[in-house]
Amino acid sequence: MPRALDLVASRKLSFAAGISGVTAIVLREGAEAVPSAALTRWQISSAPSSDKDAWGSPRFTAELTRNRLGPTGRWRNDMEP
Repeated sequence: MPRALDLVASRKLSFAAGISGVTAIVLREGAEAVPSAALTRWQISSAPSSDKDAWGSPRFTAELTRNRLGPTGRWRNDMEP
């Protein structure tokens, strides 16, 4: 289980990223959702490949589970190469 980024640390990271004008991304594989200062929270997972491609084109599902600025949703990259 990855160590949680506590609320104070996530606020400091969010504040520093905002002041510097960069996007901060924290990747936590297999972690539980805990309170944070993040504007968004995404869950990314693999998706089945297309039957048209013998090797299987890379596919994934992205779910926006938290969005302070708008709606959430779920997307899958189904574009053909």
